[in-house]
Amino acid sequence: MIINGCQVESNTQIDCDVCIVGAGAAGITLARELQQQDLKIVLIESGDMQFDTAIDRLNQGEVEDEVRHGSLQLNRRRQLGGTTAVWGGRCVPFDESDFVARSYVPHSGWCFRKSELVPYYQRAHDHCEIGSYTPTPIDLLPFTSRNRAMIPGLWTDEISTNELYLFSPPTHFGQRYLSELRQSTQISLFLNTNCLQLMTTADGGTIERLEVASLRQNKFSICAKRFVLAAGGLEVTRLLLLSRQTHINGIGNQRDLVGRFYMSHLNYRFDVQFTPGLPIVWDYEKTRESIYCQRAIALSDQQQQQHKLSNHRVFIERPNVANLNHKNGVFSATYLTKVLLKRQVRDLQGQEYERVYGKANHFSHILAHGQNILLGLPNVLPFSYKFLSKRLLSDRKLPSALAHNRANFYTLRMDSEQVPNPHSRVTLSSQQDCFGLNQLQVDWRTTEQDVQSIEHSIQLIGDAFHRCGVGKIVSLSDILLEPQGGHYLGTTRMSSSPSSGVVDENCRVYGVSNLFIASSSVFPTASYANPTLTIVALTIRLADHLKQGLAAPSLYFSTHPKR
Repeated sequence: MIINGCQVESNTQIDCDVCIVGAGAAGITLARELQQQDLKIVLIESGDMQFDTAIDRLNQGEVEDEVRHGSLQLNRRRQLGGTTAVWGGRCVPFDESDFVARSYVPHSGWCFRKSELVPYYQRAHDHCEIGSYTPTPIDLLPFTSRNRAMIPGLWTDEISTNELYLFSPPTHFGQRYLSELRQSTQISLFLNTNCLQLMTTADGGTIERLEVASLRQNKFSICAKRFVLAAGGLEVTRLLLLSRQTHINGIGNQRDLVGRFYMSHLNYRFDVQFTPGLPIVWDYEKTRESIYCQRAIALSDQQQQQHKLSNHRVFIERPNVANLNHKNGVFSATYLTKVLLKRQVRDLQGQEYERVYGKANHFSHILAHGQNILLGLPNVLPFSYKFLSKRLLSDRKLPSALAHNRANFYTLRMDSEQVPNPHSRVTLSSQQDCFGLNQLQVDWRTTEQDVQSIEHSIQLIGDAFHRCGVGKIVSLSDILLEPQGGHYLGTTRMSSSPSSGVVDENCRVYGVSNLFIASSSVFPTASYANPTLTIVALTIRLADHLKQGLAAPSLYFSTHPKR
């Protein structure tokens, strides 16, 4: 059942068993899992079916360094499906090393080992539509592909080239599961319904109700046995900080930990000249179940521990189209199109610029790209067909447009984890939204350890390439760290003790009996891995935990005016 929150009468009270705040990947997954029990579930979503700029303004906030971090509106979506409406679908589970305490990574270590999440990763694969789960993803490839080395000749135990990313179609959870939500007799989905504050009992130990409203300012409330915040890492944190009825510093914030340890994933790009003619695996492949996947490179666990490095993966990405070294007609055509449209492009140092038309050096640069197009003309039409048929018109989309180049010159991207840092944090700003609620203020910080880990990892990878005679790194720019858009991690971290975290191993907020969090904000460490798959796995684990606690007969679902 779907209800428009704009049409709910002010002062109405809605009763249910479980109230879930946020209808993105986590919220929809939790509702789907819980409906297997005899429960009445309310799922509330701030947005509507489609993106709305008026609602999006609720994501506004302040950023200490917006050049590095970017606006808080860039990669967040208040709409049914949340950020799955715009994600690329990259899925990969965390490594075993991500869950253990590492002496050289401060504040590292989860409350459990990876083995605890393995059964939930398989179920998460189903929700994300990425086929079967296996502890060794390379086994998912067909036999002939599995026996083909990503970089022939790179024979060293120091580096693995058998790492694999899987790609969801990508699944837009709001569209993919809309029919199920609409037809469900147990799930009531409230759109255009914003959570304003969590109201507790007098002692602060139990959540009694949520105060909610649409942009019409028609305030009403939702009462439940259990409440789950699944509104995304930043908004979950904001809701806890805003709820100061009985907790003067916000719910779960007795030790000033809510909003601290704000992490993201760190990206760095560098160019590699592989040996001419070396048949590297540069393109996307498909698993035996026809799931798109991509090979990746990583230093072994032993190397990471020996050199005290953060976890990471390196994979081939489309090169900077302005760089002539790719010698690819398709990329040169893309570059010239951008120039003709007077769009900004990036130079080799990653700095944005717009070339001035008419200068001699720019003219020769244009001619050289024109030569690339002429020499690569036989590949332009096949590439265009591939892009149209597999990227634009296919239900399971080609993740991006990669292409072989005659020079065997490729851009590699390293995704690295960020070290937990209590001084990297989000707090409440003095600025307010249309409900009179404080917006967020973000002070995202990296450490010298983050920079040194990336530098040393690339050096070791480059040394192995050179030693094995497979290629060499040809360009390294200064490492100017920026967060991966949309990856908001760590601000309500999981811990075995309330002195060092906000939630326990079951994602329950310390000090509150019936409040849980389903979000990447509970991650104690970030790994290198895109968070969605692990968010979904943790959410399914939480669903199983809630089912056990809600085995008693359910409350009668009702909607009636408050007395």
